[in-house]
Amino acid sequence: MSFRIRGYYVIPSRNQFWGLSEWKRYIDCAHEDDCNLIVLWIAGSFPSRKYPETWSYNRAHRNIQENFYPALIDYAHSKGIRVVLGFTPYAYDGVASYASKHPELAGRNPDGSIYKTQGIHDVAMMLCPNHSEARQFMLDYVREMVFNFHPNADGLFVESSDYGHCQCESCQTNYVKREWDFVQQISDEVWQTNPDATIVIYPLYFQRGIAEPNSRFTLQFTPHSAHITPDVLGINCDKLYWEGFSFSSINVVARGARVAYENDLDGYIVAMETFGYTQELNGRLVKYEPFDVPWSTAEFPMEDLVPRFLRFSYRFYSQNPNATEQDYRAAISRHFFGEENEKGAEDLVYVCSVLQEDFQHFGRRSSLVHPEDFDFQYPPDKRPEAYARYKDVLKKMEMIAEKHCSYELGHIARWIIDKWRAIHPELF
Repeated sequence: MSFRIRGYYVIPSRNQFWGLSEWKRYIDCAHEDDCNLIVLWIAGSFPSRKYPETWSYNRAHRNIQENFYPALIDYAHSKGIRVVLGFTPYAYDGVASYASKHPELAGRNPDGSIYKTQGIHDVAMMLCPNHSEARQFMLDYVREMVFNFHPNADGLFVESSDYGHCQCESCQTNYVKREWDFVQQISDEVWQTNPDATIVIYPLYFQRGIAEPNSRFTLQFTPHSAHITPDVLGINCDKLYWEGFSFSSINVVARGARVAYENDLDGYIVAMETFGYTQELNGRLVKYEPFDVPWSTAEFPMEDLVPRFLRFSYRFYSQNPNATEQDYRAAISRHFFGEENEKGAEDLVYVCSVLQEDFQHFGRRSSLVHPEDFDFQYPPDKRPEAYARYKDVLKKMEMIAEKHCSYELGHIARWIIDKWRAIHPELF
């Protein structure tokens, strides 16, 4: 049983380095992976004419300079992939920069101080929807995104904030209602232009009794902020489950597929991120590279062994959501080794597992890949334990490097060992 809706969630706003040719290759990979939907999260990375402050932080972004997203959407369509445009009401990329230029509209803490958001890349403030100016900005910004810049898109993904929202006196009781008012208005406008548009939302408006269930929407559930509940499962609409696979344990892809399957959902999508920008991390500037595969000799990072393994894992479970671990390992053997090779599959799973653990930050792998970051990642009292753990990992990597010395798997293991030996020879 394969899910009817399969696809990737990606935030091009956080990849300043790729142009149209690289993004076309991303679409090619998604097509190879049997995807028919892409959530293209683009707020903060299209050259808004009305609100240039929304991309002032992202001037180096290739799309700000070249405006190629419309061509990318057309290319996705040529591969049979629908594209919905992602953004967050009143927060996150683009909106955060607008709020920082208009602090009088910024969200507040209960004590009246400005609510500083968490988040990634565009880290600043959020907006308070109690202000009519903030509400007008949000509508006009998304209108411009959809109608002026990307009328060929297939709809919207309205991603409610998962880092909190304004806590002023009004928003403590009315925030979700204000957000729903926005969702309802922009959705109606999009549907007037394109009656077949897909508009994906979180279920909170229906779960909290803010709005009556509407089967025209597509509902998306997540493990962290949009939980599955019986009251919304009964709504006769498309329903998706999402997992943040890119920066997580490899086990989450199977878990998410089973949740979607057991709840009879229509689709399963995962984050397949490509972060690429320079930002401060632990007190120094760090360059984030797409997929963070510094060992790679692949022409395109999604074709490196580790991203290929992630892509294979998603493809396998989106097509076989109730498969056993034994089924999965056997499929790995056949796909990557061309035969039943239980030990080879075990080594590949091990390497990919340890590389997917303990990300320092979204898009930046652990000190196992970046030993120069070790003292930044671990405070002094945590270092002995981390050293001991890495010593065990490096010992296993040495065995894998020798066993697979002529193959890409062995190359990755050897690269990690050599990097550690050069920076921390005391472990050898």
